[in-house]
Amino acid sequence: MSEDRTTVHYRAAPWLIDYAHHPELVEELEGLGLLPAGCLVLDNGNDPSLAWTASYDEDASRYFLENTERPEPILVTPCATVAVEVSDWYGGASMRVRTLMADGALVETKLRWPCMPPWPRKMQRAVRLTTLETEMTRHAASGRSVLVADGTPAQVLARHRDHVRRVERERTTVAVPLGSLDDVVDVANTAFKHAEQVETASVLVVGLAHMVAVLIALVLVVVGFWHRSFWLLALVVPVAGVAWWASVPLVVMARKWRSIRPPFPWTKDQRSRFLTPRG
Repeated sequence: MSEDRTTVHYRAAPWLIDYAHHPELVEELEGLGLLPAGCLVLDNGNDPSLAWTASYDEDASRYFLENTERPEPILVTPCATVAVEVSDWYGGASMRVRTLMADGALVETKLRWPCMPPWPRKMQRAVRLTTLETEMTRHAASGRSVLVADGTPAQVLARHRDHVRRVERERTTVAVPLGSLDDVVDVANTAFKHAEQVETASVLVVGLAHMVAVLIALVLVVVGFWHRSFWLLALVVPVAGVAWWASVPLVVMARKWRSIRPPFPWTKDQRSRFLTPRG
């Protein structure tokens, strides 16, 4: 899959365990029979300064800057149908397990995060409207199944195997092996872009709500002047105020609505029978 080097994307890196977080978790996974495949690095593209971190509190911004482009070890099962990504989650271990299915579906099992992620300052007033479980599974959609697991790495892998078997039954499909680290990179980038699409869908809900508020305000103005009911004009400001105040809570609540999320964009080319991400 071609990459746009000017945007945020994952790229492959050599096995750099000395620079990675939580080497003890990597060793435990190796003890369970998984094999080192290399590392992923989240490349910041044309924004090496991470200007977007300015919207966060000082501690969160510092964390982002200190951990930018740190390698994330990738381990795979001997059959290559399961890839495990090890990283850090604000001081705690993070483990994400992925399997690609023959019909293009993605199955993900995540070790439960130790804490909620930091939020931009302007969004923090709406944190109480969500839960850790919602935040961890908010990118689940048609073709992308996400499950949260607790326990040891062995227990998380066992939950993932059960997760894969359930999806195989539901979709009448099977897991397929990944051929190389490049395949892992392609899956990671497709999942990352899909996550961006899901977030955009939530924002579009707010945009639609704003359009409705504008239409209501215009109707109030037109009717007010037409019928000389000028008291209706006094409602324009409250309508605008409600629309502005509801923007943040609405975008958070929309993250729970699976129906608005776009499907996972991975398809199988029936002619070549190779799995290919959509461009």
